[in-house]
Amino acid sequence: MRRFPLILAGLLFSVAFLGTALAQTEATPIHVQSAAPLTSRFEIVQSTIAAKLTFRLDKRAGLVWQIVHTSTDDLAWQLVPIISLPQISTASETTHYQLFLSGIANRFVFLLNLDTGKTWQLQSHVDEKTKEESLAFVPLD
Repeated sequence: MRRFPLILAGLLFSVAFLGTALAQTEATPIHVQSAAPLTSRFEIVQSTIAAKLTFRLDKRAGLVWQIVHTSTDDLAWQLVPIISLPQISTASETTHYQLFLSGIANRFVFLLNLDTGKTWQLQSHVDEKTKEESLAFVPLD
């Protein structure tokens, strides 16, 4: 009968040790999206593949800016053109847009209108007026 307290103490020690070991091996999550409240207007989203795919999204109007290096090597937000983006009133606190960045490939960056399902993909695009090539969100058919 004297062995039961020793066995119980050993079992409790083993459980406590195992719990501590498991807690120390848990990975810290990768932050690729700001933890903004649901009612917030803006959000920052970053790809896990490439830091250059860091965007600021206006969740109400659907506008998207990409982080870029300036000529003086500072960081700045540059508006990304969105082909055929409808005008939406931003007076209400309703979220209309979501930005999706794939963790598999850089070419899978999508802007989604949550109300209609209309989707745009980030692609290389040539402006018809200026003939300049840049990134733009192009509607998916």
